Amino acid sequence: MAQTSWFTWQVPEARLNQYLFYMVMVVFIVPYIAGIMFTSLGYLLNVLWFDMIFYMWLRNQELIEKGKDDNESDRME
Repeated sequence: MAQTSWFTWQVPEARLNQYLFYMVMVVFIVPYIAGIMFTSLGYLLNVLWFDMIFYMWLRNQELIEKGKDDNESDRME
């Protein structure tokens, strides 16, 4: 994942299946099991929320794989 902001990022091809699986779970399956019904705005906000969370998770995974955190040190605190 190239350095980019959440607003302009694209799901890497290697993570596409995982992204789609979790998107369907978060937007449709879990709310159905919990008995929650969304409005159109609710679906939109849920998709945006999930996309932002997935982006942050993927960015942190890449930082961990590089062995560095946000301040470029080798310590993971």
